[in-house]
Amino acid sequence: MNNKNIKITYVITTLGLGGAETLLYNTLRKIDRNKFEPLVICLIEGSNELADDIENKLDIKVYKLNMKNKLDIRKIYSLYKIIKKENPDIIHSHLYAANILSRVIGKLTSAPVIISTIHNSVFGGKLREISLKFTDKFSSLNTIISDKAASNAIKMNITNKDKLKVIYNGVDVEVFEDYSQMAERKKIIKELNLENDIPILLSVGNLSKQKGYPVLFKALEKLKDKNKSFYLLIAGKGKLENQLKELVKKYDMKNEIYFLGTRRDIPQLMAAADFFVMSSHWEGLPVVLLEAMASGLPVIYTNVGGVGQVIDSNFGYLVTPDDENELADKIIEMINLSDSERNKMGEYARGKVKREYSIDNMVENFVKLYDELMQRKVK
Repeated sequence: MNNKNIKITYVITTLGLGGAETLLYNTLRKIDRNKFEPLVICLIEGSNELADDIENKLDIKVYKLNMKNKLDIRKIYSLYKIIKKENPDIIHSHLYAANILSRVIGKLTSAPVIISTIHNSVFGGKLREISLKFTDKFSSLNTIISDKAASNAIKMNITNKDKLKVIYNGVDVEVFEDYSQMAERKKIIKELNLENDIPILLSVGNLSKQKGYPVLFKALEKLKDKNKSFYLLIAGKGKLENQLKELVKKYDMKNEIYFLGTRRDIPQLMAAADFFVMSSHWEGLPVVLLEAMASGLPVIYTNVGGVGQVIDSNFGYLVTPDDENELADKIIEMINLSDSERNKMGEYARGKVKREYSIDNMVENFVKLYDELMQRKVK
């Protein structure tokens, strides 16, 4: 290889505040700019909060195509022209639409290396599975975020094991370490006019079918029936917002469950909470789980995707998907622990994420992969 910088074009479906988008942002923060020359292409019009951060804070060019839908032919041609003009050494894509389009356009523009990162353990139905299988021949290699997701991809012939590498998601632990629980708790109690001595549960995620919030609400209804006091704070927006708010009214929990919308202060919210809980139907290896661990929070999570390879009994509880009774029991069990017991669990969680799921480890693994694939092309 020569000494010029390696040009990487990252293509991603959106640049909202989701897990894949946050991972890309943190990768761009950490990658060696003396060795790599990154730029970003964002496909879909909509919530793209991180696009401005990438341009203004990281000084990296972002092309925003503002596609109205994933079959916007004019915008797809714009993507082709950008990649042709930029002539990257590596195209690295994230999320389904970006993966499909990057493979095809990468092939048409003779990109030397094409990498697709798959972020989930389920693939979105037959049409998506077929398109992933068909375009797999255009990719140099696929990365995937958990062992369970890799097993599913091979089992469903999305790709084969020779073209698949597991690189675990990572989180920047330092971002979540510097907040005082007492100070942040006071802030959120004041903001929402909460009572001081009631446990605060936190969920973070899109208000979508995937996250299984109705199951969590049913579990919490059982707590209320048993006269257990709690608050649940939900950070996130989505198509099911109105429907979920109606459910909260139905269960008479308007004074217990708070919808916070999109928040840019997730580390502070996590510092304020007593523990983290999610009732997802499916996941890959959720970044928000790693963020909760980095915040020193005990966690309760459904045993889906790669969640089971992360959580152990030292700092959290795994529950069966769609089982509100088991979920309710585990929430009560967590509430009944003393502060010192929960703090001990949280410290263990933080130590584990530092050792096994740091952003530095993840970026180092990607850099090794970039070097390896570029070396293959030179030979």
